[in-house]
Order: sequence, then structure tokens, then C-alpha cells
Amino acid sequence: MAEPVRDRMPGPEGPPAAAGGEPPPRVLVVDDEPSVVEVFQEFLAAQGYQLTLATSGEAAVRLLPTCRPDIILTDLNLPGLSGLEVMRAAKTLDAEVCVVVVTGYASASTAIDALRQGAYDYVTKPFDLGDVLQIVERGVANRRLKVLNQELIEELRQKNEILREHEHLLRERVRVATRQMTSLYEVGKEISADLELKPRLATISARAAGMGGAPAALVYLRLEQGEEFHLSSAHEVAVAGGDREDARFVSGQGFLGRSVLDQFPVQVQAAAGGESVTLPGVVGGFHNALAVPLVAESQVIGVLCVLDKPGGFSVDDQGFLALFASQAAIAVRNSQLYEHMKSLDRLKSEFVAVVSHEIRTPLTSVKGAIELLSDDRYFSNGEQQAKLLTIAHANAERLLVLINEILDFSKLESASLPMTVEHQSLAGCASKPCSPRPCPTCRSTAGASPRCSRISCRTRSSSPRPAGASRCSPSPGRGACASACGTRAKASTRRTCRGCSASSPRSTRRRPARRAAPGWVW
Repeated sequence: MAEPVRDRMPGPEGPPAAAGGEPPPRVLVVDDEPSVVEVFQEFLAAQGYQLTLATSGEAAVRLLPTCRPDIILTDLNLPGLSGLEVMRAAKTLDAEVCVVVVTGYASASTAIDALRQGAYDYVTKPFDLGDVLQIVERGVANRRLKVLNQELIEELRQKNEILREHEHLLRERVRVATRQMTSLYEVGKEISADLELKPRLATISARAAGMGGAPAALVYLRLEQGEEFHLSSAHEVAVAGGDREDARFVSGQGFLGRSVLDQFPVQVQAAAGGESVTLPGVVGGFHNALAVPLVAESQVIGVLCVLDKPGGFSVDDQGFLALFASQAAIAVRNSQLYEHMKSLDRLKSEFVAVVSHEIRTPLTSVKGAIELLSDDRYFSNGEQQAKLLTIAHANAERLLVLINEILDFSKLESASLPMTVEHQSLAGCASKPCSPRPCPTCRSTAGASPRCSRISCRTRSSSPRPAGASRCSPSPGRGACASACGTRAKASTRRTCRGCSASSPRSTRRRPARRAAPGWVW
């Protein structure tokens, strides 16, 4: 048996008890020789280890649950339970315990058998205390590494479990968000199907109730003038009849007014055994309600209120309905602008109709007066007077036609004039020869003149007027020239219009004769 070495320096890792403030390693010494137990006790205690001693295998097994050793120094040959049996009992309690067997036999097979059964190392008697210290220090370090590894593995397992939970939660959120986006897209298409305000509000209230999991919903809209909001649409709710004052609220009044003031969803819950939630313009009370403002262009144009959801509204419900409300607010604003444009268009059509009627009345009188003046039975008119009266009558007819067309157009816009669409074949029109295109304003078909010269017509042709072309365009079918262009005679002889036989005054100056214009006979 080796002598104890009391003045031996500690190993390279320093005293075990000083490592990071951790408690000193616990060592269980099992040997049936008291002298060996005493040597281990004095030497290892001096190195800072916490020792527990046992002189038999049975005593060691009884001490295992209480001392929980980090390392065990046990003799192989013990009376009763052997050292290997002690090792197996210790491994049952703690699989990472470090066991060093001490044997007096130098048989290699015995040591290898112990190592195979789980021993960390072995020491043969007689032993050197320095070698024992190195083995113990390595065993303690190995155990600490294994313990740390187990702690890290456990921490990693817990983190993986948290990651799996987060992944499951994220997948669920993605699924819910996808479903919500799909619902918003489908609802958006349904809302956009009709530009009228009333059908849109009915769709919005019905779809809000369905997406919020509630049986009823309301829509309040801001009045054009002032800060009041009135009930505009209701789904599955009994509404008080008539346009009552109690069907309105202002900003800041009640939970509906708070949602307008804060521009944020507000939820209310009826107290147990207390009064139910009441709303302006609605008959009866409700268990809970969620008010979501309709915000368009940074201004609250209305409030969407969802009612009586079983179990109340969650935070996810508030977020989803807030997204829906932002989409619905844009649709409502567009419908309001559409209704406003319709009213302006209706006013325009009414104004055009009224003005046309007012103009037609005096124009009819003017036309009648011209017809009386042109009648030879009542008045005797000269050639020039008859010509001027003919021109005035023709233009009065044109004005009446124009006024009638304006009236028909206004009736078409207001949908008071029925229209019938018929299918016609263009084969017959295409087979006929094309006739000269008439003037777009006065309907004259004179092809020789690229520019109409009527006093009331200012239509210009895109092509230049040919040299020698006349500025007079006879009006076919009326028996008189409607232009009264007053073209001077280009020669001393009298010219006569082919269409109306009107004679131009004889020129007082002789000018060089030039080629006659189409439509005139020299």
C-alpha cells in the first residue's frame, strides 16, 4: 500500500471546488480494507473533494440514493456484493456516474471486463496517489462534460419543441391569413358588382356578419353636412321605423362615437345581469357589439357594427374586420361619388330639356311669322325679300331639328326614351354605288366645292379649294340657294345659279374674264 502524498500539487485544472463556484465533486470510496479507505480519505479530502466512505458493497448501495456521487472508487473483490455489482447499482440511479475500480490482481482480463461493463478506468494495487488523482480529475471532468452535454441536449430538445410549437402556430396563422385574404378577395368582387350605394351597403352588412361569426350587423354613414351618423343598412336586425332623430349619433357619443373619435375598433360587452347593449335606431338590446370605423382618405365616413357573436370578439376578429372595413370604406366612398355624379348628370339633363323647351316656344313663333310673311296671299315680297325669307325659314327648320335632337338625347340619358336595337344587313348598302359625301353641317352634296360657303356653315375641308371653284353650294331639293354668298360677278354679264336660278348683280367694273365656277352659267 502506498504512502499518502499530502504535499502533492493539484492537477492542471486546479482544485475542483474552485471551478466557477460549483460545489466540490462528491466521491464514494468503497473498500473492505480500512487502511485504504483512510488513505483515500486523507488524500482526496486535502484536494477539496467531498468524500463518503463505505467498507462493503451493501453499505455502498444503501448510500447511493442519498450521496449521489460524481465518482466512485470501489474495490472489485468485496465481501457480499462485488465492486461490479455496486457499479451496476450506481449506473441504474445515474447513468453518467464515473466508476474507477481498484483491484489487487494484475490480470488484464479482469480490468477489461470491468471496462466493458461500464467502468471508467481501473487502478491496481499498489497504486501511486498521483496517478489516482489524475484518474479522478479526468473522471470528474468527463462526468461534468457528460452532464453538460445532457443539459445542452435537454435544452436543445426544449428549444426544438418550442420551435415546433411556433412552426405549428405560424402555419396556422398563415392558413388563417390565406383564408381571410381569399374571403376579402371574394367579398371585394361581390361588393364591386354593383355601384349603387344601397345594394352595396346591404352586401357589406351581410358579409361582415358572416365573416365575423355574428348573426347581425349594421352600417352607419356620416351625413353630408355635419358630424352626425345615421343608420343606413341593417342585416337581421329590427329597425325602428321612419327617419327618427334617435337613429343618429355624433362623434364621441357612446362606443360608436368613440370608435369614430379614435379611428380604432371598440368592443362592448353587456354586464352579467345588467343592461344589454343598445344602438341608435335599433329595436331591442344585444349581448356584445364590435364597432369598426370606415375610414377613407383619413376621414371616418361611417361605422360598421357587428352584433351578438357567441363568446365575444377576439383580437383576431377585430383585426380581420378592420381589414374588411378599410376595403368596404373605399367601396362606399366610390358609391357615394357615383350617386353624386348621377345626380349632377340628372340635373344637367333636366336643364338641357328645360332650356330646349324654352327655346323651341319662341322659335316656333318666329317660324310661323316667317311663313306668314312668305305667303303671297297676305304679303307681296320682292325677289330679294323672298330669298331672305326662304333662308330664314330654312334656318328656323334646322334649329327646330337641332332642338328636337337635343331633347331626344336628354331623354336617352334619363332613360325616358325607349331604344330598340335591331340587326340589319350591310350587304345591300355595300353593293350600291357611293354617292358624294354631303357637307357634315348643311348636308349639301355639291362635290365641286371643298368648302361650304353658307352663311350659317363654317365647315372647312382638309384639302385646299381648287382654283376657280365657286364659293356657292346650292342646296338641293329646296328650290332656292341657301347661302346668299353675295359673290360678285367676275364679268360684265349676268350669272345664274343652277340650283335656285338666283341672279347675281351686274358688276360695275370690268374684270378679266376667267373660267366659270361649277354651278353657274355665263
